Amino acid sequence: MSKLGVWVKSIWYITKALLQGNDPLKDIARLNTDPLTGLDNRRGALTILSIELAQAADAKGSITIAFIDLDGLKKINDTEGHAAGDEHIKSFADVFPHYFRRYGEIATFARLGGDEFLAVTTMNPKSFENRVAWIQENSGTSFSFGVHTRQFREQKRLSRDEAYTMAEHMISHADKKMYADKTARKAGRDFEK
Repeated sequence: MSKLGVWVKSIWYITKALLQGNDPLKDIARLNTDPLTGLDNRRGALTILSIELAQAADAKGSITIAFIDLDGLKKINDTEGHAAGDEHIKSFADVFPHYFRRYGEIATFARLGGDEFLAVTTMNPKSFENRVAWIQENSGTSFSFGVHTRQFREQKRLSRDEAYTMAEHMISHADKKMYADKTARKAGRDFEK
């Protein structure tokens, strides 16, 4: 579909929603929201990360993300039921951001799906990684994580597509680092037995 076609279809959707008494902005927001946790979903996270990347590129700044995977969710689902697993996910979604939000340090905390979450920040990468590691050790919730940073040394204007592609690559890199953390943590637990 052409850009004009997308524009016309968007205007049609908004007009139809307004005529029916609906708030199209709420409908659009729902598309970016995880229904279980109320956090941004993958689409919302990619949108925010793309915007943050474009701003960082323009300001010669940096963006750091943490890809987080809850450990043991399958066991909870299998032994206590999916309702208990959902409560575990919701609890983590409520608690984790509080370690950052009081300082306004994370741009978004999103549930990508299942037991996977993403935190996006402009704070110092090492400080961010240390804080996530501290939460990992002290929160009472077992999770694995991987951190990835994109530093812009020169000012650059990113197109929407460039920023979106860069966001996807960042998530992929952080995901690989998270699996390395999960493997190392599992090997450490096996070694301790």
